[in-house]
Amino acid sequence: MRDSINWYGSVALWFKNDHNTGIFQSGRNYIWKKFDLTGKECSIISEGNKVSVVLDLGSNKERTIISTVVKNSKIQSLHSLVLKWTNNLVSIYINNEYLKDGKF
Repeated sequence: MRDSINWYGSVALWFKNDHNTGIFQSGRNYIWKKFDLTGKECSIISEGNKVSVVLDLGSNKERTIISTVVKNSKIQSLHSLVLKWTNNLVSIYINNEYLKDGKF
């Protein structure tokens, strides 16, 4: 019998509003980061004030793992966004505040 591998890791992003005008504004969409998540292409995107973690963005296999709204009260000058995962659970944090998790 073989043991399964425990997958874990994280991605952290820092950004400033004054250098990234339009972040979290209605009608403005961004791809923040693309990276490998246990062998699948994973993207962190924003559509207005909604932040999502998506597998295989733009393909016929596209699947959203997490989608959450960032409230205006959370918008500061300097932001951090952290995505961490362990096994099949992904958690998202903005400005060190836990927002949501989802399975992949």
